[in-house]
Amino acid sequence: LMFTRKKFVWLFLLLCVCWGVAACGPAKEPEPLEWGTAVLHQIAPRVCPVPDMYADQAQFYHKFRSEADYILFECTTATGHITYTTLTWYDSQTEADAAFELQRGDSQVAEFHGFPLLMWAADDPSFPGGPKENQSWVWQAGQWLIHIRSFNDTNLISSPHPESVSDILYEVGQQRDLFALGQ
Repeated sequence: LMFTRKKFVWLFLLLCVCWGVAACGPAKEPEPLEWGTAVLHQIAPRVCPVPDMYADQAQFYHKFRSEADYILFECTTATGHITYTTLTWYDSQTEADAAFELQRGDSQVAEFHGFPLLMWAADDPSFPGGPKENQSWVWQAGQWLIHIRSFNDTNLISSPHPESVSDILYEVGQQRDLFALGQ
């Protein structure tokens, strides 16, 4: 095999491109919180639709925050009507199980698509006897602890219910293999 100057230049350029863009090496596996963030951004328009007349102001309806071990999506449908969705990633199944048990306390465990689920509902004291304005769901999917809290400061319920948010999150999470991480 004879290397001419022209072949050497092409080989050199190819190696520079591979090194420069890292296209020749294995792709870096995204971190769990990166996956979770992508899923929350994908569900946001379905969970919390922005009215057409405010389409250019989605930041008032959708807020996202990332911390070291969790991601938060906040859906505001009106002042005082908010649903918070928090995805917390634990480094091990044991840690995730312990966190779920800590949340559980004496509560009864239900099931959501085969995952353990806790549900709470509370009547807002400013509107006694009406609908349960405040709802919380906590479910565990592998090393994820998902907490969805719907808060309404009036008896007019407009924030998305934790069940509907959970259904959409589960659907998109399954499509994107979110719940298979760490297994």
